[in-house]
Amino acid sequence: MKGEDYDNGSPGQRPPFLSEYFPALFLALTAGYCSLIFYLSSTSSLPFDSPFIFFDKIAHFILYGGLGAVVALGLRPSGHDYSAKARSIVPVAFWLLYGISGHTHLLFVSQRTFDVADIVADAAGAVTAAALLLHLRGGTKSKP
Repeated sequence: MKGEDYDNGSPGQRPPFLSEYFPALFLALTAGYCSLIFYLSSTSSLPFDSPFIFFDKIAHFILYGGLGAVVALGLRPSGHDYSAKARSIVPVAFWLLYGISGHTHLLFVSQRTFDVADIVADAAGAVTAAALLLHLRGGTKSKP
């Protein structure tokens, strides 16, 4: 049932919910992925030393690129016909909300710091994933 079909007075109808726009599997994958990122950011240090310079930036790029990919992939099976613009903006907007809040969380974790370079790496990963998936799906043209 689509959200526009919802009638608050009719018994047996459920209200529109996020799952209509983002299927349950991808909602669970996104929650799990966000939990993993939160767990990693909650530790004071990783159990290993950085093997090379900028390793942390590459890890941020990959982690948030993966998050952007999970969100972008979740839009497709939702049954909604999203425009190419929406399929690009939604994963990046999700990263923006989650990524900034996650990095703000670091201000309260001992031996961790809020680093703008990490945010840039996160954004690059999310944007790259969204653009790559959009290109691979052949959806670079906006729908009217």
